[in-house]
Amino acid sequence: MISAKHNFNNIDYDNLTYDDIVKFKINLIDTLSVIESWHQHQQYTYNSLLSNFTNITNGAFGYINNPYASVVESINNMQTQLNYIKNNISEYWLLENIKFKNKKGTFNNNLILGTSYGTPESQKKKWFKIIQDFDNAIELYNKAEKDKFNIFKKYLGFISTQHKRKGKYYRCRDNMFYVITPNHTNKTLLYKVYSYTDDGWDVYKKVGKVGKVGNADFEDIWKAEFPELYI
Repeated sequence: MISAKHNFNNIDYDNLTYDDIVKFKINLIDTLSVIESWHQHQQYTYNSLLSNFTNITNGAFGYINNPYASVVESINNMQTQLNYIKNNISEYWLLENIKFKNKKGTFNNNLILGTSYGTPESQKKKWFKIIQDFDNAIELYNKAEKDKFNIFKKYLGFISTQHKRKGKYYRCRDNMFYVITPNHTNKTLLYKVYSYTDDGWDVYKKVGKVGKVGNADFEDIWKAEFPELYI
């Protein structure tokens, strides 16, 4: 799960005091730091949490019908806007205007909303939409986290089977996706197992062979493929 608590909706943008701006800047730094952590490389790949999320959900649902397609874009839009504001409200600006601390004098809200050909109201509306999209993106991401098993299953095109299909068995167990191939020459069960990290969207694969005959997890496969071993 991810989280980025902020108070951007609780600012009076029409009456910005110096104290409001300082509080906003602190919240801005915290939120940017969290977003940047989502872009850092993950443990098992050179990709970030967000790029892995995009790859997995696109692979599962496609580019057109992906219900999570807007997640990373909305997060990146917030990051872009916060970096813009960060430059406007630099440490130098804060020091230069510290004489206004604890005073009721207000500042032009274009420090946060920016300037454009639009009206201040349209700029405020644009900023609130960025905030709303960002909050929605976090909710969508966390919804995907709760459904991660099914999303990975769809991403792998995995259909769990009781019986052999095209020479292989497909089994899901403990968030592990096994593709098992009987090797009759050596009387062993070869496997590929796909899994994912609990705290991210890294997929990793292992290959090997299932342990001795009688392994309870796949005993039905042993008996079906090598009944002579049970005589």
